Amino acid sequence: MASSQGKIGYFEWARALGALAIVALHVQVACALSQSLSDAHATSLFVEAEILVPLTRWAVPVFFMISGALLLDPERQMGWRKVGRHVWRLALVLLTFGLAFCLMEQAFDDHALGLAQLGAAVVELLSGDTWDHLWFLYALIDLYLLTPLVRPFVAGASRRELGWVIVGLWAMHCVVHTVNVLSGEYFVYLSSLPYALVYYLAGYWLHRYGRLSRGVVAAGLVSVVACMVLYALPDDAGAGVVLPEHAFMLPYAAMVFLALKRWLDRPVETHPVVALLADYSFGIYVIHPLFGHVIILLGHPMEWPFPLVQVAIFVTGVLGSIAITWLVRRIPLFRGKI
Repeated sequence: MASSQGKIGYFEWARALGALAIVALHVQVACALSQSLSDAHATSLFVEAEILVPLTRWAVPVFFMISGALLLDPERQMGWRKVGRHVWRLALVLLTFGLAFCLMEQAFDDHALGLAQLGAAVVELLSGDTWDHLWFLYALIDLYLLTPLVRPFVAGASRRELGWVIVGLWAMHCVVHTVNVLSGEYFVYLSSLPYALVYYLAGYWLHRYGRLSRGVVAAGLVSVVACMVLYALPDDAGAGVVLPEHAFMLPYAAMVFLALKRWLDRPVETHPVVALLADYSFGIYVIHPLFGHVIILLGHPMEWPFPLVQVAIFVTGVLGSIAITWLVRRIPLFRGKI
């Protein structure tokens, strides 16, 4: 269902809820990475990590799926020039916010700010070694560059043909990756294509053909339970299985995507908060970790009740990111880009 503004209703709901999910996930991650907080609240953080697997880990895969559903649509024009505009949007954010984050990290580590730190920050940015959450932008650039090459196949493929390609790529990369990690062995990857392409293609297929069936629900629930069990293994033996490149996330994310399609395919204009979060979701994603770092590094969090620390990181992450995005959008260079 399209809204009065031509937007697809459940995509807007997914962006809004996904933005909140990502911030919630990174609240837990930020606290777990703090040595003092993780030592003092190890049990709470472990329980939170388990709970957040089903509540939050679907968000990034679904973001990939939304991009695929939109950009692989044969009815949309998507030549190299338009792809270039999409790539420039992400490159601009990386060259500004990404570089600023790298520079902050260098200045903090070196207790200095000068040309040496700037040079090191540029190297980190160009090598993709910036703040962890920005990997998503690098992955999207890869997908955008592949889009004009993939679209002709998608436009000509049948439902069955495209479905088997998605399953094949998932098996050749995600399943192999999971087997490698859990077994400690190394099996050669049968596909060198980026694993995010699996979600990109799946998003188009699910948007066009998919429906929430009992089989989809069963596969999704089994996958997320397997994730939670493996994620709880000692010594972080199964920690990586919650990441999109592993086998379990595609079935679960597909279930969430189709659940959103079935139950939330409605306009967001009558829900102002949802519409606001959807509109600012990209800015929230890019900016929100800044507030967690500031609170943990400068806010003396060990002196606060732990729940208050987490609420503060979440609230400032959402509201602070919206405020900064609102201000940055007033700069002509960033208009329509964040």
